[in-house]
Amino acid sequence: MYPVVPSRYLATGSRYAPIRIDQPFMRGEAHFVLPMPESLDTDQVTSLISSSQLTVSRRGLEAVILQPDAHGLILAHHTDLGELGPPFESTDLCGNVFHPQILRVRQDSVLVYGRVKGDRQAGVWHLSPYQTFKLVNLDRLTAMSPSGDRMVLVGQQDLKQLLVTEQGLLPLEASAKVTVTHDGSVLILEQYPDHPFLYTYRFTHGQMESFTNAPCGAGEVPVQLLVWGDRLFLAVRGQEHSFLREFGSLIGNSETEVEGLIEMAWSGPRGNSIAFLSRVRRRTGWQRQLYLNMELVYEGSFTMEQGGLYWSDNGQTFAAVIHEEDGQEVVLTPNSHRVIPRGEHVRDLLVGSQGSIDAIILYNGQFDTPFVGQRPHDWVPHAWNLHRTPDGSVAYNAIHGSHVMCWVDWTERF
Repeated sequence: MYPVVPSRYLATGSRYAPIRIDQPFMRGEAHFVLPMPESLDTDQVTSLISSSQLTVSRRGLEAVILQPDAHGLILAHHTDLGELGPPFESTDLCGNVFHPQILRVRQDSVLVYGRVKGDRQAGVWHLSPYQTFKLVNLDRLTAMSPSGDRMVLVGQQDLKQLLVTEQGLLPLEASAKVTVTHDGSVLILEQYPDHPFLYTYRFTHGQMESFTNAPCGAGEVPVQLLVWGDRLFLAVRGQEHSFLREFGSLIGNSETEVEGLIEMAWSGPRGNSIAFLSRVRRRTGWQRQLYLNMELVYEGSFTMEQGGLYWSDNGQTFAAVIHEEDGQEVVLTPNSHRVIPRGEHVRDLLVGSQGSIDAIILYNGQFDTPFVGQRPHDWVPHAWNLHRTPDGSVAYNAIHGSHVMCWVDWTERF
């Protein structure tokens, strides 16, 4: 269904004007983002994407690939900025494999985690044609949480855990739980061995705004810090019951008991909704319940993963990918129940403000098929970075022929 890419577009690595598409299945544009090296096949390119050695920007129109030079050193190649140094090693000091990772791609810069040639310490590097510098030493990168265009990292240095933000560093206890809020603030829960309570920090603009006891008693397990409006809640799980406990309020704190045992909890991207998954005992055995803002969305025998919940852009509803007891994959919203064909799985999806599935990428173990609305696009070896453009179009990146491309579909404005 896609237009045939003229061979002249595949001859060099220069930028090309997008192809305008006006077909029954799609109206939009196809952008050539990155020509792939001839030495790489599709499986190798997919491996580079999964290992963060090929990454695109949030808008999908810029890409960076890490490739070895003639001496085995790894260089970052940006589609607009060209080759960016310094070169990275592919091993640690002991000779073990240690590949650099791309953390973020912007139009004017790249963040890379790795070990630069001649440097004994691995760390996070900011690369650009104008200024290149090391942000921080990190022996190990353990977690990454993007919040809009911001980046929050958790890593280890000299056996100590660190929170890394663009405003600064903060040492953490090993058991710390980190929550990135919709406004870019960072909330941290820490539990010390000699104290049954948790502490919370709000780390904004390089300053610690608050330090307060969080309401978690002895024998209770903290599940997640939640931001709901301008209020803070802690989801805690006891031996038989769970609670959502407000804290830090000047007008008094509240507690809401939740049926069953909370297993997971989420805050919406704008802080105006919460969701949680609980496990309850019924006469027929254990069941799970999925809630949105204290309203039951679904109950049944199913499993789901922490990353299986997708919020709408306005943060007022969600879609959840679950697996029923018989292995059937289903996408749930508060007002729909979509069964995924057996043998296929959800790679990514976009939820509309009213709970509709505006776009979805399904993969069958060999190929990916993007759908925009109810319209299937052609299958490709790999599709990712599904997102909305500022004008409401749907866009995604895909491997197509010898290029990484960005498809922008404006047939339906969501």
